[in-house]
Amino acid sequence: MDYTYYLFAGFVFLLTVLAAYIIIKAITDKKLEAKERKEQARYNDKEKRLFSLYQNLEDMIVSIEKYIEESMSKVKSDREEADKTLAEVKQIYEKIKTIESKQEERQVDKLKPKIVDPASYKETITTAKIINKYKPDEPKEHTADVKMDKIDIVRQLYAKGLDVEQISRKMGMSQGEVSLIVGIKK
Repeated sequence: MDYTYYLFAGFVFLLTVLAAYIIIKAITDKKLEAKERKEQARYNDKEKRLFSLYQNLEDMIVSIEKYIEESMSKVKSDREEADKTLAEVKQIYEKIKTIESKQEERQVDKLKPKIVDPASYKETITTAKIINKYKPDEPKEHTADVKMDKIDIVRQLYAKGLDVEQISRKMGMSQGEVSLIVGIKK
């Protein structure tokens, strides 16, 4: 055997190895391709789900922003309404304070001692004469000297049996004033 035989056998061997390599390479390439296709499909599926999740998230953000805007406008309108109500309450409070202070001033004025001027002194003497007119059992000699307060006179007339209307006419006072004096007890 000559070297050509060995050369031919080496050439066939190389061709067989090369064919085996190509076949193995083709099979592994197909497996890799199938594996890559599966992974690509899996990545595509994940990408679709991620995109869908992203879209849903954007929709939620838009909805939340709208809700926040609506809530803020409602809070603003409620606050304006509360401010108006508070202003009304403050006005009412100020009116009540004014009325109370006026009532206190009136009560203080009622409690102040009255300064007797000569005209009212004359009125007191005249009133004392009226009272004495209804005191038939007492002597009339003290009439000019007696200084009586209007309140005491009204009480004495009431004690004598005159009603509020008669006392108010005789004293020149309103019936409400006479009723008040009669109703107040010492």
